[in-house]
Amino acid sequence: RHFPVFTTSFFLMLVALSAPALTEGPYTYEISNGEATITEFDRYFSGALAITNTLGGCPVTAIRENAFFEHAISAVIIPETVTRIGAGPFVDCGNLTNISVKAENPSYSATNGVLFDKHYTTLIQYPPELKGGYEVPFGVTTINDDAFQACFHLTEVTIPLTVTSIGDRAFWA
Repeated sequence: RHFPVFTTSFFLMLVALSAPALTEGPYTYEISNGEATITEFDRYFSGALAITNTLGGCPVTAIRENAFFEHAISAVIIPETVTRIGAGPFVDCGNLTNISVKAENPSYSATNGVLFDKHYTTLIQYPPELKGGYEVPFGVTTINDDAFQACFHLTEVTIPLTVTSIGDRAFWA
């Protein structure tokens, strides 16, 4: 039998491809190119959360998909440093009624507790605990993956004709 021969440089390349998970306070994160990405958050945290803008001495520029999945946070403030957010960042957060974004954020905004991209063309996340009906604003063209997932108190959604794309699991219960 012949077995492949791996050089030290091959193993170094593998190590460089996978960033190690780090923790600081309630955050689990990765650092790449001097920027931090939140990958998970302490499941036992409850209440309002102002997401930090630095971890490990680096700016927090991203929140990974489902990073806060099934958490007990009731409100969240996204800092000005976050410029990338994965799908469904707050899916199934059974207490979440309000998402807000620092005004200086160049990529995201929020209105009435709902998270959008800066130009209000993509609806990213509806807070799962909001009750009643919701009218998607005119001008929104995309409803993101998981945007309304597990919103059990949502009674109806009015979608304008400007919406041309509805993501996977957008209304999944």
